[in-house]
Amino acid sequence: MYYPSRACVGARDPYCGWDLLLKKCTTLEESVRMSQWEQSITKCPIRNVTVDGGFGAWSGWSACSHNDGGNAGSCLCRTRACDSPAPHCGGQHCYGISVEVANCSRYCNEHLPCPPHVYWSAWSAWDRCTAPCGGGVQSRRRNCENGNDCPGCGQEYQSCNTLPCPDLKKTTPWTPWTPVNISDNGGHYEQRFRYTCKARIPDPSLLEVGRQRIEMRYCSSDGSTGCSTDG
Repeated sequence: MYYPSRACVGARDPYCGWDLLLKKCTTLEESVRMSQWEQSITKCPIRNVTVDGGFGAWSGWSACSHNDGGNAGSCLCRTRACDSPAPHCGGQHCYGISVEVANCSRYCNEHLPCPPHVYWSAWSAWDRCTAPCGGGVQSRRRNCENGNDCPGCGQEYQSCNTLPCPDLKKTTPWTPWTPVNISDNGGHYEQRFRYTCKARIPDPSLLEVGRQRIEMRYCSSDGSTGCSTDG
């Protein structure tokens, strides 16, 4: 049974309603008169489910004032709310800080000396890319002036020279002529070599030996005709 009528109707039970004559929560069949029976099923009841809270995203940095007990000053602040989701039905509140303060520029007073302003220097120029093509990495740096508690990172990286490397082709010089253990009509054969290499690499000095080409010539024994190649 539901008591009083507000609890009965507020339960939004599709099978029960408040009987105005009997003064109790009943089914429609138990009701004395349908015109004296009311219920509310326009929307579902809210379930009593425990939900722990979670922080949302940080806001952007904005100017704010801060007092640490001795000095007051101008700072940068950002906040986050415990709303993703918000605690519900006895759930735990968010654990952690909801406000961050940084880059404070304090005002001096007569009791404490004014500390130096801590800030980031300008970014340096980007370093040389680690590769001329095919994708490399370069970095740049900045310094935390007057301290070491600047928010953020002092070094950042980016990709560079991402276009693919062109095909590199290189042909070696011919080797000296060397005799071959083949004789013909008193003469002999000689041969020499050279190599053609091809690779897709950023550094030509890393090119490896590839295709081999051989050339041969015939030399007469008396040297009257010299040496002639085989074409």
